[in-house]
Amino acid sequence: MTFTKTQFVVLLIVIISMLFAPTTNAIPTKKANGIRTPEDHVRRMCKTLKNPTMCYDTILPKALSTPRFNIYTALEVETQETSIRINKTIKIMDLRMTPSTIKFIPNKMFSHTEDNNLPLCRELYGKMLKSITAAVASVAKRNAVEARTQLLEALSYHSACDKAYRDEVSIFYQDALKSGDLVSNSVGLAETIINRGKPRP
Repeated sequence: MTFTKTQFVVLLIVIISMLFAPTTNAIPTKKANGIRTPEDHVRRMCKTLKNPTMCYDTILPKALSTPRFNIYTALEVETQETSIRINKTIKIMDLRMTPSTIKFIPNKMFSHTEDNNLPLCRELYGKMLKSITAAVASVAKRNAVEARTQLLEALSYHSACDKAYRDEVSIFYQDALKSGDLVSNSVGLAETIINRGKPRP
């Protein structure tokens, strides 16, 4: 069988088309691989912090709903969440310290030392809340240095309360643990911002 010139051209076009046709198993291009998702962005922000999982869970919803999400936005979310958590912890303390409610709270799980330390921790958490409130305002002004100072103050108040209980388990232990991790995460984010602004050697 002999091919005419026209048949040969048609066959050549078919072969070339088959060679360059896209396939479902094609390896993604470098450009496709280089696209960073909001999840990746948040994961990178949180990976070196004290509680990366808490950071990720706290910040991701905002990252998904904010077109121009950045690390200042992340710090803003983390400090605001810290304020909410501290307020919750203070309410637990106030409830415990209210004479009319003490009889409804079982005392078997907690030592008498706790009642002695509770007023001190309530005072420290009040100061902690003031520091966090100031930090939220500093973040809104894009002042990471001032925010870090205020966050470190809050962390020192938190540590002082922890030391007061030593090996005892407080009634607000779980909330205190979360508050401490949120503050530590916020400090880490603030330090990341500050370090980015420093000239490289």
